[in-house]
Amino acid sequence: MPGWVLPEHMHTIWTLPEGDDDFSSRWKLIETHFSKSIPLEERRSNVRVKRGECGIWQR
Repeated sequence: MPGWVLPEHMHTIWTLPEGDDDFSSRWKLIETHFSKSIPLEERRSNVRVKRGECGIWQR
């Protein structure tokens, strides 16, 4: 799965198995794994810290 991370969005091209249309669960896993790879020193607002959110994702 090729992917590029840009300052405000990410592009991907997917081919899912036939009969499988669960994009939302797959996307959530991608976001989770990517977010956990970001160093904890990332600059985040107090609200994002309180909610446990990464600063890279747009609300």
